[in-house]
Amino acid sequence: MNCHDAPADAEITRINAMEDELGPFSDEAEHVRALVSRFNSLSHYRAADNLTFIMRAIGSSDYPGMPAVDVLWRHERIDGERRAQFRRYYRALQAWLAGEPREQAKQAAADGPEELDEVYAALGDSDDTKRWLAASLAKTLAEYVLVPEDVIAEHDDEAYIRALYEAVLHRHPSPDDLRFRVAEMAAGKTRDEMFDDILAANEHTGNVRGHIAAILKRSGDESR
Repeated sequence: MNCHDAPADAEITRINAMEDELGPFSDEAEHVRALVSRFNSLSHYRAADNLTFIMRAIGSSDYPGMPAVDVLWRHERIDGERRAQFRRYYRALQAWLAGEPREQAKQAAADGPEELDEVYAALGDSDDTKRWLAASLAKTLAEYVLVPEDVIAEHDDEAYIRALYEAVLHRHPSPDDLRFRVAEMAAGKTRDEMFDDILAANEHTGNVRGHIAAILKRSGDESR
């Protein structure tokens, strides 16, 4: 059951590779994976209960004899407090997946020891099937709790510069550009400052002006 609902980013590709390598799975594991797939609203008032339910199902490697809470009800807004709570669950899942001992993970976490303890207690000792299911759950949570700043923070300066060039200038940085920009950041330039620099670059402003001119020309042609 590969992840086909979203574009195949690196994390989905990795999860799908785990599935291809480890499968076929037991019916119980497939049922738990179905629970993960249905977890698609953090704004549901029982979302935290359902997350606990799913984590315990992963930890026991068995589909419980009771139904999961229906979280298919959607609402567009997720308040900041709830997003922060589920972000802590996501970070705890990432720590468990990385094999970090619980106490080490608690020391590294700025907050959220309760969520971290719950994740580690629910999942228990790691095995391949649990890792596949937990990775699927973490990916699902990430789609809801991570804002762009969170995703950017997870990548190093070189990856950030490459993405910035592609997003703003619509091209990859040359090797010289990349070396120069990485050196600037190593010398203390912040990511916000780098963002402003690239946004104000003559190459970008020239491209934007050219695009504006093309739109004006097209609208002028259509009005004739």
